[in-house]
Amino acid sequence: MKLTQLAAAMALTSASISATAATYSVTPLPVTDISINNFAQSIDDTGHMLTMTSSEFNPPVDVDFLEESGFIDANAVLFESEEDVRQGIFSDSDYTTIVNTLLTHSGNAFNAYGYQHLAIYRSYLTDTTDAELVPGLDEYSETFDDYAQEVVTFARDSLNGDFIVGTTEGTYYNLNYEDEEGNELIFVLNDIEETAFVSVNGVTKLLPGEDDTLGGLSQAFAINNNLQVVGNSAIDFVDSIDTAVENCEDDETRGDLPIEYCYRSIRVDATSDTVGYGFRIPEIGDRTTPGAYVRATIWQLDADGDVISTDTYPLVFEPDADDEAAYWSLARDINDQGIAVGASSVDEILTIRRPTGFAYERLNVAVSYAEGETTEMLPRDENIISEAVAINNENWVTGYVLRAPNDTARNRIFVHNLDTGETLYPGGLFTNAGAEGKAINNNNIVVGLSEYDATADTNRETHGFMYTIGDDAIVDLNDLLPCDSDYTIVDAIDINDNNEIIANARFRTASRYVTGEEVINSEGETVIDDTIIAVKLSPVANGVVEECEIPEDEIDDVAYERKGASFSPWWLLLLGGLIPFRRRMH
Repeated sequence: MKLTQLAAAMALTSASISATAATYSVTPLPVTDISINNFAQSIDDTGHMLTMTSSEFNPPVDVDFLEESGFIDANAVLFESEEDVRQGIFSDSDYTTIVNTLLTHSGNAFNAYGYQHLAIYRSYLTDTTDAELVPGLDEYSETFDDYAQEVVTFARDSLNGDFIVGTTEGTYYNLNYEDEEGNELIFVLNDIEETAFVSVNGVTKLLPGEDDTLGGLSQAFAINNNLQVVGNSAIDFVDSIDTAVENCEDDETRGDLPIEYCYRSIRVDATSDTVGYGFRIPEIGDRTTPGAYVRATIWQLDADGDVISTDTYPLVFEPDADDEAAYWSLARDINDQGIAVGASSVDEILTIRRPTGFAYERLNVAVSYAEGETTEMLPRDENIISEAVAINNENWVTGYVLRAPNDTARNRIFVHNLDTGETLYPGGLFTNAGAEGKAINNNNIVVGLSEYDATADTNRETHGFMYTIGDDAIVDLNDLLPCDSDYTIVDAIDINDNNEIIANARFRTASRYVTGEEVINSEGETVIDDTIIAVKLSPVANGVVEECEIPEDEIDDVAYERKGASFSPWWLLLLGGLIPFRRRMH
């Protein structure tokens, strides 16, 4: 399925006081007519890009199922016209209410409400003209004559647009169940919570983990030219997960519930089978205790995308024999030499003061994975936490370290060479700005994000940056755009060997209902919001950086507008939640 970009342009009214003119051009990816918010994932050397949409326009709604499952009865008070809704006639407001309510209940991989499941995030393979869905395990629906739009899929990396890797969940089904009191219930379930996949010419194939308990857990982040896929997988689960599975299989212990629902409702930590931290792969910086023992994993594929071999990598240390904590090793990228990078947790917990307050965290260190060994790459006594995010074919690695020069800890960029041991720590866009390297190409150019607004202590606005190894400082990508650019680059996600960049940009545009129609307020005016979209930055041949002049009578307005356009806490939370899915291009 291919979708083309809307012809209508969306304008950003904010301006830059010192932006520049003609080094890079900006092109929004052709998914702005699919969803109002979308997020950059990767760009390969053929120019194929992956992007992720959030809460798409006009999702399919099964009116018969809404009626049958009691959804309409339960939410009737919210509708402008209950009778029209029962007939499948939705106003913009009612359609938005229905979809938002369904999405609220779609945050779990199961529910007992009988609510139709809608995918919060989906992925697309794009150029600058067309966008093609990467469905993962989503299936065709006869009801909708299209994909069911049930399955959350994170497509993270592509090889020439032919091999696409990422993470998907299982397809959903309705389970009818009559309880002991004769009540007829409908459960909406799936059997796979999170699995790595490779899509080869449109065919989805799974990359399983070592332990298949409850369908197993795995995720894929990158693929190299030798068809090695790197990611993470569960090799075992904590005892309380095993106990919970046994309880589900015992009719008396399970009680009056279907066993399928019992399996999907397992949410345990390392000490209890009653509270909800989850059957999941941990995230770097996660403060909760995972239920799985997860290890960095490399899958070797053949030309058809089938798995030839699977290698998992150990922790950077050997825990004590009586230490049952769910330590992890996680991988984020791999180069063509088969060297992967990421981070490993260590047996140390520390209270850290971050800009948002104090946090009690397990520490982790940046590592490389090669020939069966996990190797720490940075001096531990110089950094509180470190993570390697990307590696190129020259064995240059980038990522971030956490340091606290003024008692408050913030991330700092690092660039490290595995062969020579040389390490560089480029500064951010101002002194003590938080910053992270996210991608590095084979031209030794790093891109990422840096805090930009030095006037705020928390919720600082960020800008995307570019840094060439050997230069004195990083460069704000917004200083490389045309003076009249409608976009503010807030995060540079990936760069290919043509120096093309995929990034997230902020701009102001009309607020929209789930139908895509603009929201009009009581005064008849269009409501304007900040939004985030994925854009491609393309080098301009013989481009020249020029200063942009702002008329004196507009400077105060621009300064005010820039301050007003800073990220709200909601935007920071949203972008922060996407960090585990970030990528780079080797």
